[in-house]
This record gives sequence, structure tokens and C-alpha cells, in this order.
Amino acid sequence: TVVLRNERKRVSRRARQEYPIQRIIATLLNRAFQLVAAFVLLPALLLSTAHSKMLNRDEQIELVNLAADALEQHYVSETKGREIAQALRARKLSQGSVDETRFAEWLDGALFVDSGDRHLAFAFDPTHNEVAPQRDHSLEDLSDQTQFDNFGFTAFRLLPGNVAYLKIDRFWSSPEADIIADASFTLAAQARALIIDLRGNSGGHPDMVRRIQSYFVEPDTVLMRYRDQRDQELVDSRAFDFAERKDFTDKPLFVLIDAQTASAAEDFSYSAKAFGYGTLVGERSAGAAYTVRTFPIADLYGLTISIGEPVHPVTGTNWEGDGVEPDIDVAPEQALPVAHRAALEQMRAEAPSEQERNQLDWILVGLNPPELKSDPAYVKGLAGLYGPIRIIQSGNGVFQKMSDNTKSPLHRLAEDLYSPRHDRYRYQFIWDRGSIIAVDRLTPDGRVERYEKIGS
Repeated sequence: TVVLRNERKRVSRRARQEYPIQRIIATLLNRAFQLVAAFVLLPALLLSTAHSKMLNRDEQIELVNLAADALEQHYVSETKGREIAQALRARKLSQGSVDETRFAEWLDGALFVDSGDRHLAFAFDPTHNEVAPQRDHSLEDLSDQTQFDNFGFTAFRLLPGNVAYLKIDRFWSSPEADIIADASFTLAAQARALIIDLRGNSGGHPDMVRRIQSYFVEPDTVLMRYRDQRDQELVDSRAFDFAERKDFTDKPLFVLIDAQTASAAEDFSYSAKAFGYGTLVGERSAGAAYTVRTFPIADLYGLTISIGEPVHPVTGTNWEGDGVEPDIDVAPEQALPVAHRAALEQMRAEAPSEQERNQLDWILVGLNPPELKSDPAYVKGLAGLYGPIRIIQSGNGVFQKMSDNTKSPLHRLAEDLYSPRHDRYRYQFIWDRGSIIAVDRLTPDGRVERYEKIGS
């Protein structure tokens, strides 16, 4: 048990190292929970333990064998199913009695370590008294959660350049979820490009994935083929054709992914890359491709087994174990600004007019300006009267003095380039022989008006 726990810690430690803030928050919450448990929940926990069943060694062996038998019978790969079952049977069990819930946790960890399959799971669950269908994350199952997270569609906004941003945390399946999905894409229909954020999305129902994919391909396109329980026959999954469908086939799409993007979210990402209708930005995804079903074990336990595999019509394979590789490999926290810039650059490359290219250049220059330290002597040199424009210095800041004697701050975008807060125009200071001699007033459409420096 100690060896297994250490193996699980090494697996989870890698994920925690990638997200130090989450690790700190989790630690604080864990400490807080420990304090509450010590003073409030401890009597309840002791009562629960007192009523838990203890499994003797023979019962432990029986559960291991039942789980191994199910793996040999149902796992998607017959060879791998036998290998996992063999490794499971070879594990050392406790000589004494073990609490049934603790044993289920141990067995769940053993399955993950022996298989590397992120879908494979074992849990103490008295409700599984018959074979359960593949979980569909429907409204009936999780009504409270879906209504708190807007059926997985948790954010929508327009970024500069008319680039739509859509955050999807989960793929739920229900008529209500379809309404939210279609409304989101209606909002994005007039955008010039679309960014779909699947970072942290652990999956969900394939029908919602199909619905969203249907916005980017022609109706009836074969999106994926599925093989279930070692059956050699492939079943096609095709794009929907529905009244609310908007055509996004000619709109630049960028999909944000990270190591927590899994299962159905990987399905969408994989297809976007394979079909060529989307660019993936972020880091390699989790690598969980198989379809699953939960089987009862000794009435009180549920074993979730990977029983089927997707086969993509373009690649002839899937992402199981390997994950989906991004087209632009960046740290997850940088994925959105990188994707936004890439979308604007693609729009600029395809722009039909010089005026449109000028407007996109304007936005690109203003994105994520570098932090430039301003030397006091440099700032003092900017101050002066440029025709009707008066630039003043206050500390290390640069301001435009307005007609009503108020000060409007100017923000440094690049070397010698400043912008008012409203960004309707910008000031480019012009140097000659070590001194600033003029300022160019720039507008988004490319017009330039020069004002000579006539005084300090």
C-alpha cells in the first residue's frame, strides 16, 4: 500500500508542479478542512468508520479476482486487459482486515498505476446493482451542477479586433444545454475569429461535442468512428444538421488546451487539428480517448472499464495515452494572449484592404505592451508644446494637458509611442540629433498628422 501511494503521489505531483497557485490554494483548503474535521467532523467520521465493513484477506482476494475477470472480459484491448488483470492479481494484499472504502481507494490507485488509463476506475458504490450505461452527464443526473455552471458554457466575451472568446468547462447533454450552445455560437456569428477555451475541460457527452463540431464542418460529415467491446465493426458519428446551426467553416478557430483537457474535450481538439479547421494552442492534453461503461462488482462496488475506442476518419487512430499535441506549444497561462495575437495576424494576412490591415496593425501594437522603464531625463525631453498639443511631465509619468487644464495620462506602448486611455489616437515622438523635434498623431485608419515642437 505504501509503495502504491508513493507511485500515485509521483503521478499527481507532476500535475501540481505545473500549477503552483492551485497547489497553494489546495494546501490551504486542506489545512482548513483538517481543522474543521478535528473540531466538528471527527465524531461523525468515527461513527462512519465504526459502521464500515471490514474486509478480510479472502474477501480482498475475491474482489481483486472479480475486477480482474471483468477486465479480461470487457477491456477494449484483449491483450492489455489480460496484462492489467495479471498485474492486479500479482499485487500484495494486506494480511489483516481493511475498511471497504479504503480498499476501494487502494484498488482504484492500483488500476491507474498498472494501466495508465485515465478512465479506468474502481469505487465503493452500492447503487451499482446492474450494468450502468456510459455516463452521459445529462441534466437529469447533474441538474444542480449544470445550472450553476451554465451547462459548461462559463464565459463569453469579445476581444479587440472582434475576436470572440468562448470558455467551455464541460460538455453536458440536454435540451437546455443545446440552447446555451446555440446561443453562444449565435453571439459569435459576427466575430472575425473564434477562440474556444478547453483548458481544464475533463470531457463529457459526445453528443455535445458533435453539436459544436457541426458548426465547423459540412452536415453529415463523418466526425469519428467507434469500435465497442472488441467489435471490429466501426459505427460512424456524423455532423448534425439543425435549424440553429451557423456556418463557421470559413472563420479562423483557435482551441486552447492543457494537460487537464481530457476525453470528450480531446475529441473536439483532435478533430479540429485532423480536419484542419482549428489551430491548437497550449500544452499536450491528457490522453484519455476510450469510451467507458461501469460494471457492478459484488453488488457494492462499481468498476468503470474502457470498452470502446474512437477511430478518426482522417488519421485512422486516436489520442489514447499520447494526448493531443498543440500546433503552438506555450505555457497554459499564455495560451489566450498567444492565440489572440495569432488570430489577429491571420486576419491581417487575409485582409482585403490596406485600411483593414492598418486597423489590425493598430490593435496588434496595443496588445500586451512591454513594461518599459522611463528614465526621468527621457520623460522630461518629451514635455513641450506641439502645435495645439501640450505634453507635460509629472514624476516619471507622461500626460497630455487638456483644454480644461486636466491631465490625461499617456501609456507607453513601445519606444517613443504613447496612447491615451481611449486609444482613439496615438503619439509617436520624432527624434533628430538627440532631441525630440515633433510628434506624429496617428489614427487607426493609417492617417498621420505631424506637429512640430514649438516650445517647452
